[in-house]
Amino acid sequence: MFARLLQGFSAGGEFGSDTALLIEAAPFSRCGDYGSFQMASQAASLLLGAVVGTAISRGLSPASLES
Repeated sequence: MFARLLQGFSAGGEFGSDTALLIEAAPFSRCGDYGSFQMASQAASLLLGAVVGTAISRGLSPASLES
């Protein structure tokens, strides 16, 4: 549990600095696009994970899921 908490804190700590780096490195006219890409990609990965989890749980029998 400690390792998962540490992983969550480190990922959360990187979010702000990564977004700032993306925005500062972007051309002036594209700052918003670069900054929003990180949030959009995180939302897309959550959606993809939910779709994969749903497909696996519907595609396998309860016994297969437990094993």
